[in-house]
Amino acid sequence: DQAYAAAAKARAKQERAAAAGVAALRVAEDERVQRLFQAVAAIFAQGLQQELGKAAAGKAVGGLYAKWAPTPGHLHDAATLIADAIAQRLFPSEEDEVQRRRRYRKEVLNPLREAARIPEHFLGKGEWGSVAYANLPSRCRLLYGASVFGKHDRERYRAYLLQAATDAVLGKRKGPKATTILPHELTKKAELRICTAASMRLGPPAFVGGRAAGARR
Repeated sequence: DQAYAAAAKARAKQERAAAAGVAALRVAEDERVQRLFQAVAAIFAQGLQQELGKAAAGKAVGGLYAKWAPTPGHLHDAATLIADAIAQRLFPSEEDEVQRRRRYRKEVLNPLREAARIPEHFLGKGEWGSVAYANLPSRCRLLYGASVFGKHDRERYRAYLLQAATDAVLGKRKGPKATTILPHELTKKAELRICTAASMRLGPPAFVGGRAAGARR
């Protein structure tokens, strides 16, 4: 209910704040963590600048850095506070921290993610027709394939799956990405489909004398 959802949201917010506090303390007190923190921020900033250069030159943008760079206020940034460090490197002359974060999101992440057609960028806005299913991570497809894409973009999603399966059979190209799905997740999915197909084929069990036919006493 609403009360439970509100309590869960408040608890999650407290947990993120606690994680951020721990991260800030470790960066401040541990020199090794601080060096690692600054090095990671520098790598992201440099990579994002390279992708911005490609976009400005009209070249294709791979989106590796734009995809994985922490979004201000989201899960990874809440746990590490590294978005501020990245934004500071990208906009060193911007003194206002809020403005730096805003510019980092609006002038760097958003346009790069759109240029690279990163699926998550369009999912958040509900722009289903812009989702490039070929770029969709396997875990995202596993979790949201039928329930989300099959519901909001049924025809395009089914056409993609059919084309991917056909191309894979004909050896034209590899099928959908599955490198981040663990073996037991694939097995569970397959078992569920087998059981569902068997149930549809056999139909509901016939009951005789209060028992399913064939069932032991």
